Amino acid sequence: MAYGITSESQLIDYNTIRNGCSAYMDSLDYFMQAAKQVMEAAEMCDKKALNVDGQTMQPVLYELAQQIANVANEYASRVNEVNVQAVNVYNAQVRELNAYYQRLAQEQAAKNN
Repeated sequence: MAYGITSESQLIDYNTIRNGCSAYMDSLDYFMQAAKQVMEAAEMCDKKALNVDGQTMQPVLYELAQQIANVANEYASRVNEVNVQAVNVYNAQVRELNAYYQRLAQEQAAKNN
């Protein structure tokens, strides 16, 4: 894919993207902490602690904890994909810019000869 890069100012700001991805991943730690706390609540809500007609909240809480963890993992996967794509685009843009500079140098050399 050609980006039409002719100056460094046109390159994507990978550092900002990387920092944003990192901050997003940090926020996903809260999801994982929540999943852990729900799992701990499930362990406490056994038949001895909370029982209505022989049923407990334990299975529902276990499932909820797993769903929270799954969401966090899915979001982390997406953030990783964004980061990988940003690296790929940045590298392609840098290659394109270097090729542009090389063409300019060759044109200048041809004019000088």
